[in-house]
Amino acid sequence: TINIHFIGLPDGADPKNLTNTLDNDGILTINIPVSDYRPPLTPTYQTQQFNLPTNINTNDSSAVA
Repeated sequence: TINIHFIGLPDGADPKNLTNTLDNDGILTINIPVSDYRPPLTPTYQTQQFNLPTNINTNDSSAVA
């Protein structure tokens, strides 16, 4: 008996319904079904907008915090 612990499975993964095959070369292939996972409709990332001067020359400096 070999116990395999899965770490970092994606959302919607169903490891209880996995299938596995062992080929003649001794390679074990494990297939884990993943349900149709849709991300939330509202974006979770933040956007930033920077207003830079339109006339930048070599003597100007801009700092972005």
